[in-house]
Amino acid sequence: MVKVVVIQTIPEAQHGLSASEKRIIFRRPITFARCEEMSRNLDPEVADEVPWSDKITPYDESHYVTYMRVLDAERDGADWQEVARIVLHRDPVAEPERTYRCWEAHLKRAHWMTHTGYRRILRNERDSLQ
Repeated sequence: MVKVVVIQTIPEAQHGLSASEKRIIFRRPITFARCEEMSRNLDPEVADEVPWSDKITPYDESHYVTYMRVLDAERDGADWQEVARIVLHRDPVAEPERTYRCWEAHLKRAHWMTHTGYRRILRNERDSLQ
């Protein structure tokens, strides 16, 4: 089995640190199967409704990238229909109400993640909701 080791560091975090103080932010052996899994996780399928909880859900954990993409699109002033088509895999022409509700739910949860949810991640407060 061939393994690839990915080492990622953040240059800004290393500024002024000695070589012994530099931390490796991410170091994990990655198999080719894991690379394929990671690729799928960058553009996951989404549900029409986001399972809501005051804690981090398994759905949240598998959709962090989705939330970031929705927030980036909002910041860039992208049209919600374009975001829905590209990020959420919905057709705003064929199903405008369903698509809008899906986009709105994911944007709302993404905002919750940036204001409150990140604290839950740091405290490891997870919910078992699916």
